[in-house]
Amino acid sequence: LATLKTKVEAATTAEELKALAKQIQENLKQKREIVKKIVDAVVSAHLQNAIDKSDERIAAAEVKIAELKTAGKDVVELEKLLVTAKEKLVAAKDSLSKDSLEDAKDALKDLYEALKELSKKTE
Repeated sequence: LATLKTKVEAATTAEELKALAKQIQENLKQKREIVKKIVDAVVSAHLQNAIDKSDERIAAAEVKIAELKTAGKDVVELEKLLVTAKEKLVAAKDSLSKDSLEDAKDALKDLYEALKELSKKTE
C-alpha cells in the first residue's frame, strides 16, 4: 500500500488515478479474502474442539448408562437420548467436513441441547 500511495501522489492524469484505484481495490479484495480464510480456519478449529468435547461427553454418558443398566435401572429413555445425541454429533462432523461452518454451528447447538437433556436424565 505504501508504494501505491507514492504512485497516487505522483499520478498526473485521471487515467493513472483510475488505474491505481483499480489496483487498490484489487489489493483490498485480496486482503479481505485472506482475512476471511483466517477467520474461517479459527472458527473451524473452535467447532472441531467443541465436537471433540462432545465426543468425550457421549462416551461418558455411555459409561453412565451402562452402569445404570447394570444396576437394574430402566435406561430405555436414556438410550434413545444417546442415539439422538450421536446422530447430532454425526451431523455436526459432516457439516464441518464439508466446510459448512454455519450448518456445523447449528448442528452443534442441537447437539448441545441433546447432551444437556441426556445429562439431566443421567444425574
